[in-house]
Amino acid sequence: MRRWCVTHRPLDIEIITPGQGRPISLTLHDGEGVVVGRNPDASTLAGGDTRVVHVASANVSTNHVSIQDRDNVACLVDLGSRNGTWLKLPRHGEVTLAVPAEPLSLRLASQEMPATTHGPADTSWTSAKDYAGSLTACIVQWLHTCDLPTRVSVVDGAPDADAVGRIPLATGRDLLVEPLGTVGGSWLEALAVVERYVARQNVLFETEQTMREEGLIVASPAFRKAVARVIEIAASGARVLLLTGASGTGKEGLARCFHRHTQRPGPFIARNCAMFSKELVRSELFGAERGAFTGSVQRIVGAVEAANEGTLFLDELGELPREVQPMLLRFLDHGEYERLGRAGTPLATDVKIVCATNRDLRAATLTDAFRTDLWFRLSVHVVDVPLLRDRFEDIEAYLKSRTRPDGSSLYDRLAPETRALLAEHDWQGNFRELVSFAERLHHAAVHGQIPSEVACAALAEGALHPITPVAGTPARDPGTSIVELARRASAAFAVDRGGTTPTTWDEVKDFVENYLKPVLFAELSASAQATRLDDVDLREAAELLRSDRGTAVKQLRRYFDRFAERA
Repeated sequence: MRRWCVTHRPLDIEIITPGQGRPISLTLHDGEGVVVGRNPDASTLAGGDTRVVHVASANVSTNHVSIQDRDNVACLVDLGSRNGTWLKLPRHGEVTLAVPAEPLSLRLASQEMPATTHGPADTSWTSAKDYAGSLTACIVQWLHTCDLPTRVSVVDGAPDADAVGRIPLATGRDLLVEPLGTVGGSWLEALAVVERYVARQNVLFETEQTMREEGLIVASPAFRKAVARVIEIAASGARVLLLTGASGTGKEGLARCFHRHTQRPGPFIARNCAMFSKELVRSELFGAERGAFTGSVQRIVGAVEAANEGTLFLDELGELPREVQPMLLRFLDHGEYERLGRAGTPLATDVKIVCATNRDLRAATLTDAFRTDLWFRLSVHVVDVPLLRDRFEDIEAYLKSRTRPDGSSLYDRLAPETRALLAEHDWQGNFRELVSFAERLHHAAVHGQIPSEVACAALAEGALHPITPVAGTPARDPGTSIVELARRASAAFAVDRGGTTPTTWDEVKDFVENYLKPVLFAELSASAQATRLDDVDLREAAELLRSDRGTAVKQLRRYFDRFAERA
């Protein structure tokens, strides 16, 4: 905790925060004090007349700094803030500092962030083991483009650690971001960008881990984009979300994801509109009084009432009877409904609504099979869930999760031509088809690799159309020697690090991940002959090295960003 005592009377203060608009101005009189922070606690400053100043900024800690007038001396105390507290000296004025325990750090003038960058690229990971490494690689690459020499390392998390540049990870460890040279004002701005980036990635990581525990696979960029969009909509406070996509693509999992991120106390209630008869759908949704219809011997609690302060998930909304659609529209517009048998007595409930459909509701609306006004009420936020055939990384991840008695996975046992077959398959049944196929393949695979003809037969057993085997993968030209490639990677590292070679374990990991791996991957997959990433067949490159497509994208992007352009 640093303490700065400034001789100044009267005490006029301006509080300036990056990203804020006009400065916050205030004046302290003798004995008065103020605590500044994102959610400040006045009790942290003992004695005198204390007030608080709230600053709504991610760059500001909960309790950031206290300022107090003590006998004509302004005493500033940094309350353990993450980003530090910076003083702008009054022009031609005098400031007296009480000597702190730590060395003083002075920032002279300011340096703007590069206008061409918007933060690290979205990362990808397959498990908790590679989460920190993937984040580190993306952050290092981004800081390199900002011309900020930086060391990024993963360290054990500490509950009381609040050092500048120490960022907690969802895995329980911390990222430590340290400058390797003299930095200006842009360093703190870049660090704030990194902190916000890691916070977003932590939310996605925790969400994906929860979804995996529920049996869903979240590995492909396409599905991860849908997950991120659902989280964003839930956090915005939206009341209605419409999920569109084929059956078996994971719409209910996304609905549960939405419910979790609303952070509301009520339950998640799911109803399938296709399971109700026309006579019962109204009572199932809005409830019914005892005796409201023949056979009704007790009051029915409708789904909208059961989901109070929570989320109601209406699956297969396209099957909702036309005569019930106006009731749903009124409920969405006004939050009111009527139980069957209690006409004229509107009831109210507080519910978030997530609807899902595998039908083309736009086409149904144009043909008047679905109400136009209900469509426009539901389509405030629409998320299209991608087909499984566009999410091959999810197929790979699922097959890798299916382990065999010898410890190998189904994916490990696939021959290259078998993987090519699965990549070209249409997967009309989406995940339901994949699960059934994996079950058949599990029993069919006994020893060695699984050839394409075995997989073809397993696919054909449940497919709607004939399956055509694909040709084998071509032989790979060994190209440049491994030693020469290692020399090339080492030379690039030296250029970027001012002529040095890796001397610490963190630098070794940086060299391997960001220099050696990309060069090896590009050469061994025959991608180094291309002039840009768009010219590479990523699927073929992944198959040649028996890697997943996400790895191919990550390594080749690093190669073309660093090596191809500077060759």
